[in-house]
Amino acid sequence: MEEYYFNQDEVDAIFEYLKHNTIKCSVCHKKKWITKEESPERIQIGCEKCGQAMSRAIVDVAVSCIEEEVMAEEQLESFKTDKGKIRAGVLQDFSNALMEVAKVGDMGIGFKGYARGSWLDLENAEERYLDAFWRHLLDTRDINTEDDNVIVLAQVAWNALARLELKLRREAKEGGLHVA
Repeated sequence: MEEYYFNQDEVDAIFEYLKHNTIKCSVCHKKKWITKEESPERIQIGCEKCGQAMSRAIVDVAVSCIEEEVMAEEQLESFKTDKGKIRAGVLQDFSNALMEVAKVGDMGIGFKGYARGSWLDLENAEERYLDAFWRHLLDTRDINTEDDNVIVLAQVAWNALARLELKLRREAKEGGLHVA
């Protein structure tokens, strides 16, 4: 049988694998393995009882398992921990809908000539956006031809978001909530 030699790191990895996995000698079926060192870069693994060298197939299986475990550990170490954080990326699931809502905001700037963000300073804004929300929700049309042909449901969403943003800012100002 062909003899295989390993360096100390490889031997350590194989013996780490052997701590959790049983590999029997192909000759005497014993489970205990030892090393025979000719030099630090030339170490052989063999059966403690009969001296049979560990076969290449067994070593390949052990090494591939070790490599998979190391890669999995490295991936876990490199992942950013997001436990307890809001997964804001879920908004990407609504990319088409959010683009339509953005068109509503853009329509207010371009078609109607409002300054960007001026909706935040509107007098009685929460009440007015609630009224607009209901007005658009009750609108049975798909497209609002009077407002630059935007989708009516996008106007509903815009007004709901505007009202929510105003509410959160008001509560944060009053000391009730933390708003990013």
